[in-house]
This record gives sequence, C-alpha cells and structure tokens, in this order.
Amino acid sequence: MNIVFIMSDQQNKNALGKINPQYITPNLDRLANDGVLFKNAYTPSPVCLACRNCLMTGKFPSTTGIRRAKDRPRDQDIQLNALMKQSGYNTAYVGKYHLAGGGNGPIPDFAKKGIDQMMAYQCYNGFKPEPPFNNKVVYRDVDNIETHFDYHRTEVTTDLALNFIEDLSSKSDPLYIFLSKFYNGYPIKCILSHKFFLN
Repeated sequence: MNIVFIMSDQQNKNALGKINPQYITPNLDRLANDGVLFKNAYTPSPVCLACRNCLMTGKFPSTTGIRRAKDRPRDQDIQLNALMKQSGYNTAYVGKYHLAGGGNGPIPDFAKKGIDQMMAYQCYNGFKPEPPFNNKVVYRDVDNIETHFDYHRTEVTTDLALNFIEDLSSKSDPLYIFLSKFYNGYPIKCILSHKFFLN
C-alpha cells in the first residue's frame, strides 16, 4: 500500500469544500472522499515545531521537551520517516520541514533519518524581497544541496511531490511521501493556477 501523507500548514479546518461549501476545493474534497478525513483532530501544541515533532515521533511535547519554535528535537527520538523506511517503504519528504531550525538553513542529518529523497526547506521561504533573499524559493535535497526556483513555493512543492510519486511508484517497494504544504489558506498568498487544490 502506498501512502501520501498531506499536511497543509496553517489551514483552518473549515477551509475545505467538503466541510464548508463556501470553499471550492475539488481535489481536496476528492481526497477526503477517497482517503481518510479526520474531522475531530486536536493539536498537541499551538507551536509549529512542537506540533510537527509530536506528529513525527508520536510523543507529546511534555515528553520530548519541545515546546518552543527554537527548541531542537532530540537525536534519539525515532521519527515516522525512519519507521516507514524500516517497514520497507521508499520514502520522500517534500515541502516545509521545520523540525530542526528556522529560515533556509541546512537540515541536520539527524532530522533526515529514513528519508531516501527530499526537497524541503526549514521554515520561511520565498517571500522576503530584500537582499540577500530576493524572494528566492530555495529547497534542499537529502544532501543539503540547494535548488532555487522562480515560481511560487506552493506550486514548487506540488510539482516536486508529483515527480517523487512518479519516480518512487516505479520501484517494487511501496512508497511513503510526506507532503507538507505551506500557506494554503491565506488569500493574500493564493495563486489562481494552483494545480493541486483547484484543478
């Protein structure tokens, strides 16, 4: 069984057509109908890094000690990606990572355990017009080699995920992809051509 885990960062639960017809999200609605839709989910923390760490380790922030955005996850905590790899999956991570720091810095090796392929960034990416950023959309692969893109990071993340799905689905082992979308629900960041949510 192949698994594509989609996490849309900072999305209100009501911003889904299946829940609220005010929103037009045909692809997400189709995923909700054909996959799993969690209607009663609660975050273990309002802080991004603490919540993501909980999701990846299965441990509460009170256990891991990760409560603030600047806290660093412990090397010894086993992450979901490593468990999927141990279970025989080809693994990939695409999009916002934010498990080991902020900005566009390198992703530490301990945070990449069990990931075969990666195109990700730590946190903020692609919307700082002043130098040295100049609105660059920067992703890093599993070896921390930077790739720059000149279009919206939401579309970049979608394109990269589709490429990984095509590549990994051709292999004999099942695939597991963690797809982390950032700023899907903000009207000021919305793009009309967004393939994943609108087409």
